[in-house]
Amino acid sequence: MESPQQKLDRYEYVIRLQMAEIDKLRTQLKGLVDWIMGDSDALTCLQAVYSNPTSSEGNRIKAAAAVPFERPKLSMSYSVTTDHREPIPDHLRTGGAFQSTSVAPKILKPRRR
Repeated sequence: MESPQQKLDRYEYVIRLQMAEIDKLRTQLKGLVDWIMGDSDALTCLQAVYSNPTSSEGNRIKAAAAVPFERPKLSMSYSVTTDHREPIPDHLRTGGAFQSTSVAPKILKPRRR
């Protein structure tokens, strides 16, 4: 059976653990409130989470994995269109038969997104 002193020591230990967890949660909450009220964007918040050594490993991995969705990689795209209503040029016809059934595509300049 536990002595009263042992019980008090055990309770004190549990209270210290709870206080440490509360402090950690307060820090996280302050960071989120600062992010909501400040000029930071979601990327800054994610970077703060995965850079923080006190964050749990699971949270750090999730934050690092989410970064590409917040700021995608730069990419280029282009579009090629063909107008089938345009007449077929003479150089594509021979002897009254078509050599090609399509018109050469118009190539547009790439545009950045």
